[in-house]
Amino acid sequence: MTNLLAVTTYCTNAIAALKSDKRGVTAVEYALIAGLIAAVIAVGVAALGKTVDGIFTSVNTAM
Repeated sequence: MTNLLAVTTYCTNAIAALKSDKRGVTAVEYALIAGLIAAVIAVGVAALGKTVDGIFTSVNTAM
């Protein structure tokens, strides 16, 4: 019974410590911002890709 109480106390203290630890929050926020920027860049490249390809093709044929 003593071991079960010790394990329960340890787990409760570990969970409480994890709840109060805010160090990883900033890293997650930066990762979300970086992901959003990457998505915007991907959409922009996909949208402008055909236009840029057409411009390079017309320049190439004019040469």
